[in-house]
Formats: sequence, C-alpha cells, structure tokens
Amino acid sequence: MEDRYAYQSDSDAIRCTPTNYRQYNLLCWRKKLSDGRHSTKLYAIDRTTGEKLWDYYLGQSNRLLPPIGKEEEDDPPPWTCSPRIHEEKLFVGTLDGIFFCFNRNTGKPIWYRNVGSSIRSTACIGDDKVYFGTESGEFMLFQSKVVNNAG
Repeated sequence: MEDRYAYQSDSDAIRCTPTNYRQYNLLCWRKKLSDGRHSTKLYAIDRTTGEKLWDYYLGQSNRLLPPIGKEEEDDPPPWTCSPRIHEEKLFVGTLDGIFFCFNRNTGKPIWYRNVGSSIRSTACIGDDKVYFGTESGEFMLFQSKVVNNAG
C-alpha cells in the first residue's frame, strides 16, 4: 500500500527541499506575480492527511527571477533555502535577505533579522547557534535563543 497525498497551494512552484519533522512537512512555495517578481509562503503540511496546518507569508521579492529552464548565466539562481528545525524553532531565510525564526508548531514568528543580502543557503545549527551564508558572500551566525526582534 502506498502512502501518498497531494496538497495544492495557491502558489506556482516549490523551490526548496522539504523538511520533514514528526507529523508535518515544511516547504516554501513561490508564486510568480504579473510583473515577473515573486512572493513566497512557508507551509506546514500534515504528513498523514496532506492538510495544511499553517502557512506564513514570507514576503515579495524585489528581484526578477527567470522562468525555470530559461535561466541564463548571469541570472540569480531560482531556488530558496530550505526550512531547518531546532528544538521548538524553525529557521528559514528569504531572497530579500530576511532571516526568520518561527515557533515550529504554530508558524508564529519569534524573531527576524534583515541581513541585507539574499539568503539561498539552508541554515545549519550547532551549539545553539544558527549558521548560514548570503548571496553577497557573508557567513552569518545568530544565537538560536535570541528573543528580541531588531527587525
């Protein structure tokens, strides 16, 4: 017997590797807007039923992305980083340079930071620190226990 389901979002494309955690899958969907830019939502999908548990609008990019398969050498890569779980937190970055920390169960933001450059790398976590790289070549580090939002 196969265990499978399909969840259809109101978005166009999945541009990250899903993260599986206990009862749900977490992934980012991109929706192309009429002007060529895109918006991105983070979704938590129940692994057994395929139902949406929660979603969060991550924002609208100020950059144009080429259609999949029509990228040229100088175009930005069309993917986004994948969500990462650590304890009760979920971390994910955006193409607009915002790095979010969410409550993994509710999808509510705990804190976020604008790092000033697109985030395409998936975070890694060690010693209660969150590490990730930016498109401008910076290697960033945040304490995972940060609670104040400097926006």
